[in-house]
Amino acid sequence: MVTDVAEAAVWLRAATRGGDPVDLLTPHPSLDLDEGYRIQDCMLDDRRRDGEIVVGAAVSAIGRTIPPAMEDDEPLYRWLTDAMHVDSGTTLARSSLLCPRVRPEVAFI
Repeated sequence: MVTDVAEAAVWLRAATRGGDPVDLLTPHPSLDLDEGYRIQDCMLDDRRRDGEIVVGAAVSAIGRTIPPAMEDDEPLYRWLTDAMHVDSGTTLARSSLLCPRVRPEVAFI
């Protein structure tokens, strides 16, 4: 069980690097939206140390897919790096994706 922000960031980043699916962190009662953003910031710092460059931001509208504990009046945001870029028209192998789904977001690049 993940007990703090730094530990959660290390655990999630290792899963990202290894392509391993993980359980959601939201069932942990002590995790709130601010801590979620701190985890995201720690992971972004790690991506930057690996040489990735922030190229934009994405904003998600809150909808039914957001767990009730994470609901808020504001949209959710995340940072995009150059390693996340896929050229238009590129075919992705479904096997390279952990949980493929369509989720509308507005990206600012």
